Amino acid sequence: IVLPPRNNKTESVKATADADAFVSTDPDATLITDTNVSHTKTIPHKFSSNYFDSNKLQQEQARDPHIQNIIRRLQHKPNNSPFIFKDNLLRKIMTISPHSKIERDVIYLPSSMIKSLLYACHNDPMTGGHFSLDRTYHKIKNLYWWSKMKLSIFQHIKSCLACQQYNVGRQKRHGQLNPIPPREGPFLLIGIDYCGPLKTTPREN
Repeated sequence: IVLPPRNNKTESVKATADADAFVSTDPDATLITDTNVSHTKTIPHKFSSNYFDSNKLQQEQARDPHIQNIIRRLQHKPNNSPFIFKDNLLRKIMTISPHSKIERDVIYLPSSMIKSLLYACHNDPMTGGHFSLDRTYHKIKNLYWWSKMKLSIFQHIKSCLACQQYNVGRQKRHGQLNPIPPREGPFLLIGIDYCGPLKTTPREN
């Protein structure tokens, strides 16, 4: 029995596998566009819904007066602005890193949802973990932005009861030494170090 050659099928399977490998190993394949701006999902669902409901973003942005002022300014002067209005949400254009030229747009988080987001990404047992300031900030910055963002995260972590109970500092506290003001002339202040009483030696020293 003579079987037909299967070279064509093997080559097609290999080509498909190579294409899949290229897509899976190229992290920027779906990130970079022609304008060097990568777009996040319309409404990202990354944090626990126990505290944070991303479906309320559009509704809460409409209630935020500061966000509405920015949207009105964009309607009159859309150029040279770090904000864009896309998918019925106000977004801020950010660079991926300080030295990167690739930009992405992240959702401007309304002030009414800041507390719930911080609870979801810091306190929630599923999507939180009580991480430090830097790790909590990096979890949020690629999805959301608001003014004085790091300060809000820092204040939330400082007020977290679990972090205050279990994240005990390992450094020694400062002593109670009171500084002595310098005198106006030499030999006006003399310092003497002393210690004791000490045990006597066999020679009664």
